[in-house]
Amino acid sequence: MVQVKKLDLDEMRIQLVQELNPEQQRARRALWEGLIPGLVIRGTITKIVDYGLFVDIGGARGLLHRTRLIDPSEGNLKERFQKNQSILVDVMDVDLERGRIGLAEAVDPV
Repeated sequence: MVQVKKLDLDEMRIQLVQELNPEQQRARRALWEGLIPGLVIRGTITKIVDYGLFVDIGGARGLLHRTRLIDPSEGNLKERFQKNQSILVDVMDVDLERGRIGLAEAVDPV
């Protein structure tokens, strides 16, 4: 028989941090501390949902809500974007305590 323990989100976050070795913890903290509002960075779309895109920005994952897209009213996100697609984003807010990064689509000069 397998015993299962239900973890709430905070417990899962703590467990994940405990599984990182000290070097990984330092690298993660340095990455998060470098994410400041106004920073424009290229990321990779990792997941597409109805309400937005999850974007990997160098090892941290942020949410690009559909209301923060350059054209938020334009159609189905799964038709407009693809997983692993590169996208330029603007860091809007960083919540270290809750482990959340809010992003907005930035205008790509290319």
